[in-house]
Amino acid sequence: MQYVLSISGRVVPIGGIVPMTLSFLPMSKVRIYRIFAQLEERVDYFTFTSRARRTEATRCFNLLSLQSKDKNLPLLPLPQTRSQRI
Repeated sequence: MQYVLSISGRVVPIGGIVPMTLSFLPMSKVRIYRIFAQLEERVDYFTFTSRARRTEATRCFNLLSLQSKDKNLPLLPLPQTRSQRI
């Protein structure tokens, strides 16, 4: 399985929306039961000599959590009946 994650823009204002596109490229028959996306923030402070002076603790933010209500029913691929409803 390959995937492509595209995030447009480098700067997002506080409280803004981060536009993301996630594409799955299956190499064989694959079923996906859960999708989780997490953002990790790391802040480093540098001096004029480009040496790291101080590093803040890494913080993690959960962005997305998708899970099927039925454990036996995958999120992807969509059966024909589910794909027609979207």
